[in-house]
Amino acid sequence: MKKALVILLGVLASLPALGQGTVNIETRNTNKGIDAPIFDVTVGGTKLNGTYWAQLFGGPTGTAISAMQACGNPVNFRATAATIGYLNSALVEIPGVAYGGNKADLVLRAWSPNGGTTWAAASALALTDAAVHIGQSGLITITTAASAQDAVGIPGLVGLKSFAIDSVGGNVVIPEPSTMALCLLGAAAQLIRRRK
Repeated sequence: MKKALVILLGVLASLPALGQGTVNIETRNTNKGIDAPIFDVTVGGTKLNGTYWAQLFGGPTGTAISAMQACGNPVNFRATAATIGYLNSALVEIPGVAYGGNKADLVLRAWSPNGGTTWAAASALALTDAAVHIGQSGLITITTAASAQDAVGIPGLVGLKSFAIDSVGGNVVIPEPSTMALCLLGAAAQLIRRRK
């Protein structure tokens, strides 16, 4: 019994040492085929500069986008003319995804500086303030490096496509009725009018 308990405690103590899979959040690395600047309002328009924020969110393959966890801290975009629109490179761990060739699903989220320094603050504020712009990339699936020591194998955001951030709130959207609904409304009005 004591021996089993000692073995169990040894296994539990070693779990944190396994580590999480790591990814480089760079949005430009031509050696890896990554070239995805991020824009304000429309792709191909104004690139995001050093005051804008971005953060990677992820989890094991199959994680719903709404359930993805933050990976590392928010980072700013580069500020020099030649590199505007691209993120400063940073290594971040992916929660729930270990090293060793495991797959992870990721999205990159970005927002304007007037939204605050976190995605949660920016996305909440964007619902009521049209001046706050937010957005996120399409889903990316990466394979983690073999180990923490495999610096060469740390993946970048291969498959990331350029995207734009924009307003989501502050404007009341009134949907237009369908053609069929308008026809039915017109027919009902005609019947009411003929009865008089």
